[in-house]
Amino acid sequence: MVNVPQEYKNEDNAPIVYISGVCSHEDFHDARAGFGIDWGPNYSFCKGGPSLGAKTTIRAYLTAVLTVLETALANDISAICIRHQSEKLQKEMRMLDHTRNLCNNVQLNGSLNVDILEDIRALMPQLKVNIERKHSDFFSLFKTADISAKRVAGLHSTAAEPLNDKHYENGVRIVDVHGKCNDRHKNPIAGYGVFWDYNDPRNRSGICGGRANTNQAYFTALYFALLTAHTSNHDEIIIRTRSDTIRCYLKERQANKLKTQCSRLYQELNQLRSRFKKLECVYVERNVRGVRGLAEAEQLSIIARYQTAHVSICGIETSSDRIGRYGIFWGEGDEKNSFGWFGGYHSQLCLEIAALVIAVRQAIEKGCMHLTVYTDSDTLLPYLTTWRQIFKADNWPPLTINHETCVKNSKILDGLLKMITVEARSGHEAFIKGAREQAELVEGCTQVQTFGMLIPGNNEPTAKYGIYWEHRDEKNFVEIIPVEHCLKRTKLTAVRVALETALKHHITRLIVKTDLEKHEEIENEIAAEIQYLSTRFEYIEYQVHDASNFYRQHKDLS
Repeated sequence: MVNVPQEYKNEDNAPIVYISGVCSHEDFHDARAGFGIDWGPNYSFCKGGPSLGAKTTIRAYLTAVLTVLETALANDISAICIRHQSEKLQKEMRMLDHTRNLCNNVQLNGSLNVDILEDIRALMPQLKVNIERKHSDFFSLFKTADISAKRVAGLHSTAAEPLNDKHYENGVRIVDVHGKCNDRHKNPIAGYGVFWDYNDPRNRSGICGGRANTNQAYFTALYFALLTAHTSNHDEIIIRTRSDTIRCYLKERQANKLKTQCSRLYQELNQLRSRFKKLECVYVERNVRGVRGLAEAEQLSIIARYQTAHVSICGIETSSDRIGRYGIFWGEGDEKNSFGWFGGYHSQLCLEIAALVIAVRQAIEKGCMHLTVYTDSDTLLPYLTTWRQIFKADNWPPLTINHETCVKNSKILDGLLKMITVEARSGHEAFIKGAREQAELVEGCTQVQTFGMLIPGNNEPTAKYGIYWEHRDEKNFVEIIPVEHCLKRTKLTAVRVALETALKHHITRLIVKTDLEKHEEIENEIAAEIQYLSTRFEYIEYQVHDASNFYRQHKDLS
């Protein structure tokens, strides 16, 4: 027979069950609530799970109570004692006892948790139940239930670098804080950094207001770490820092220097401290390197001290109109918002690099030391961190063709990144929308097809050329040249007329599909005129198409 510890049975040998309920980000759309149940070593019913219905702390506790009752009845347990630490649950149970004593038919209209309370009230008469609240002296007994609940609610975390296996198993959260200030400078700037974990939205950095010094930067970081932990419903937390002042404040409760310099911050820190069941400090010597979390917090504090900027960029890979587009978006109405394009095939990465070069130059002109770039690309971040150092001109860029424009922009970017730090972040559509709209302002290439032919006659052939504008039907036509009897000159005439028509209608980007091969090698007055007209376009590209296919497609023009 298993010897049951005294804390898991009462005087009547009825099992004592410890329950816990927690909720992260309560009252927000992404709230997560979980419960934990600890029956002790004599039973195998210990478990954790999500709350039923609404994601709140009280619902998690009520779900735990209901689960314990159902488990007890299913295993023929006639008496049970449930222990908890929640004042809200105690109030709900008092109200439930009151309605039971009055009449079983009394409705619980005053409660938001009517459904689950009704289920609990229906089960309670079937066994002897004692539900009691225990205070701080019993914290250690709720440890197993707390961990189970925290795991479900997402509060059981390991941080960037756990101190040891014990901290991992207990689920205590480790937060790294750092402060930095040029104290001896005439106009000191203090920056702080709070690091929770990689890609954690709670990571924070900023500049301290008022009288700037290193201690204020550290304590500001501590304040925001505790505030975020409290709003996330962490009741146990470990602060890891290189500040001896913070260690003394958290360990020895001494903060006289802070009190005299910033009484308001001191008061708010004291209020926050009292809300934690467990608050520890781990001090790391300044000569100890390799602690990843502290290194990240330190980097955040360094970045915060310099002027920073945020920009969204978007690159749209070359489409069927032979134009690759990019857009740069700083903010609504910002005069630096811009767009650009490249002719010929370019990948999304090439176009984003071109946009990044412009954005980085603009940030440097503003005096920024750090630029955060939002993009929807999967390749820009690895390019900045890895590819840029590996790929050279002979085998660059990755995932696309080798293009001299891309290589040139990459070399320019290499030089610019020596003057500024750039961080690429993956942004959702709302972040990229402005940059995408800028890119879409770029007009595409107009496409025109030309052909020339000689029609045999009784005495001499008749020269005839045609022009077909894709998506511009009003300018399509076929015309006869009464004098020409040369097929090449006829086809050249078609190209010349197409260029003249495009310039007349203010078309600056043109793709000409002609049935004349190697027209650049022909030397006559029409070819020279074509060469001159081509220089007046922003972008022009010549493609050779099969004339027979063209004739079949456009019989109505002949």
